[in-house]
Amino acid sequence: MFDSLPIHRVSTMPRGLGYAVACFETFRVIDDKIFAWDKHWLRLSQGLQAYGLTLPESAQQYVFEAVLEYCQGLGHDCLSRITIAAAEAPWGLLQHSKLECFIQAQAYSQPFALHNLHSIAYPYALRPKVAKFTSDYAETLRAIEHMRGLHPDIKPADYLWCHDGFIISGLTANVLLYVQGQWLTPNNTAVLPGIMRDYFITQGWVEAMACPVALLHACEAMVLSNCGQFIQPVAYINHRELDERHPAINQLSKHLASNEGVSL
Repeated sequence: MFDSLPIHRVSTMPRGLGYAVACFETFRVIDDKIFAWDKHWLRLSQGLQAYGLTLPESAQQYVFEAVLEYCQGLGHDCLSRITIAAAEAPWGLLQHSKLECFIQAQAYSQPFALHNLHSIAYPYALRPKVAKFTSDYAETLRAIEHMRGLHPDIKPADYLWCHDGFIISGLTANVLLYVQGQWLTPNNTAVLPGIMRDYFITQGWVEAMACPVALLHACEAMVLSNCGQFIQPVAYINHRELDERHPAINQLSKHLASNEGVSL
């Protein structure tokens, strides 16, 4: 018996596994509140629509309640992920299947280390991102393994993806740069429309624009932003020290802290 590689003989397979037909969302659940839940669900739905799949109207509230129920036993502040994927289907690219939802959650633990980012050229062609497709993150894993061979001393969590002279994003977060009194964030079809990023833009606190890598030499402060950690100050960019306590970061945090489902 060869225990290190289980073998399964099957006539059907989940299409989320076989063809990466799946999208996911990650967020915090704080005192039974989720920041911008409707926005998460909308992005998830748009991603599945790209595969020709439609979520039932009643699913949003049903999944929301299931997430809260799962997190209630883990504490008042949890990190959760929902993945909705195409379910079991016979062999074949053009087969159809129902959808199934997977919920993961764990008590949230605040990271202690500040980021020491390094600009890294993304090794593959960019493609538009409208949602968190699992297939995109599979490609990211390939990119990480490629870059580990070229930059063995840099942790993947400290990658700042760039492409053709422009800044794209952090490994799993949008990036915001404070330059000459203004917060800026990259605007590119390959930039994931992050929920937190879009909130800052809508509020008028951040401007989306093409961000050349030259801005890395000019910025006074920088943060990574996503719905798992909200705002993460960056301590260094390409060995240049930044002010992780810059007043502009404090102001951004104060604006955000007034929302339900947010803890900084």
